[in-house]
This record gives sequence, C-alpha cells and structure tokens, in this order.
Amino acid sequence: MALTVVSGFLGGAPSNVLLRTTPAVAQAKGAVPVEIKAMQFTLVDRAGKPRAFLSATGGRNSALCLLDTPQNTRAAVLVTDGSESSLTLWDAARRPRALLSVGYDGSPGLELRDAAGHVAWQAP
Repeated sequence: MALTVVSGFLGGAPSNVLLRTTPAVAQAKGAVPVEIKAMQFTLVDRAGKPRAFLSATGGRNSALCLLDTPQNTRAAVLVTDGSESSLTLWDAARRPRALLSVGYDGSPGLELRDAAGHVAWQAP
C-alpha cells in the first residue's frame, strides 16, 4: 500500500518540474521569518534544477522527495492521511530497491528488491 502511495506521489513530481512557477527570492540578510507557510517547497541547485520537494500532496498527506542530478527520484518519505508512513529508496535506474513502512495499524514492513525488481528479502 505504501509503495503504491509513494509511487502515486512520485508520478506527480514531473508535473512539478513542468508546471514550475517563479521561485521565491530569499529575504534580505538578517530578516528571519518566524514561520513560512506553503503547500510545497522546491529546493533547486545553482542551475535552477529541482533537487528536492517538500509537499502537502493532497488531503493530509505529506512527502519529502530527494532527486539526483538527472532529476530522478532517489529517496522519498511519505506520511498518508491514513496514518501510514514509508521511506523508499531508488537506484540510479529508477527502480525501487528498499522500502521501509509502518501501516495504519502500526505494523512494520521492510522490503529489499534486486536489480530486476523482485523481492530479495522481506520482513515480516
């Protein structure tokens, strides 16, 4: 379930790149706001390419997505409105290789996959 939710979120990540708005400009030196509110923050590198997203993905879901230089998702943390949470790690070929999750009932899960995408190890 968590992998499906994470995959759904990550499917939206390309739309964030394609539909990107003008990035915010930092405040003057010394000005530190007490709080900043937004539905999404995009961290970009010096070239302006997205490297990370922190999002309220819909409903009460939240996600942190980290990208590599070619802008492939390499790590994502997701918390769903159903109180599920997960951490997913992808390899350079964009295949999910490790998934750590906690279900809505508190049940843990860990899944490791081989290069072909087959489950190599799973607990419980």
